[in-house]
Amino acid sequence: IWLFVQYSIAGGYAKMNPFPVFRIMFPAYLTAFGTTSSAVTMPVSLARGKQIPGMKEDVADFAFPMCSQTHLSGSAMTITISALTVSMLTYDKMPALLPIILFILILSVIEVGAVGVPGGSIMAAWPVLTGVLGFGEEAMGLMFALFLIQDSFGTAANITGDASIAMIVNRKFAEVEA
Repeated sequence: IWLFVQYSIAGGYAKMNPFPVFRIMFPAYLTAFGTTSSAVTMPVSLARGKQIPGMKEDVADFAFPMCSQTHLSGSAMTITISALTVSMLTYDKMPALLPIILFILILSVIEVGAVGVPGGSIMAAWPVLTGVLGFGEEAMGLMFALFLIQDSFGTAANITGDASIAMIVNRKFAEVEA
């Protein structure tokens, strides 16, 4: 769903049909899904991104490596959703709004440091889960289990979503040149 949203927004801005772009990027999605590593998948993503109609090579050479290190919405969303689920399962309640907002803000920063390491996102999130949300051993055990199940989906969403950002940058770059 998130990829559909990203590609629709980028396609609208770039005046491109987003579905052929996703079809071009699908091998990168499968690579990310299979390896759960953005670093391993980045060369595939870059090569596929250069095949997007109208994509300037210098824009692709900049956008895809940069985004593979900084655009981690898939992992951040899956960790957040897992944290809310674990909170309900373990403590029978949702965390208060302020701790959730703080958790999301801190998670968005620490995710940048977890790129390329399978399982790195949940390890980087550990101090925030225990410190901000107050998760104990049982909750952290459930978080690790849920993360291992879904990590490949988050990584695939991260790396494939980079094309949507590249489409926007490519369009903006074309406007600046004109």
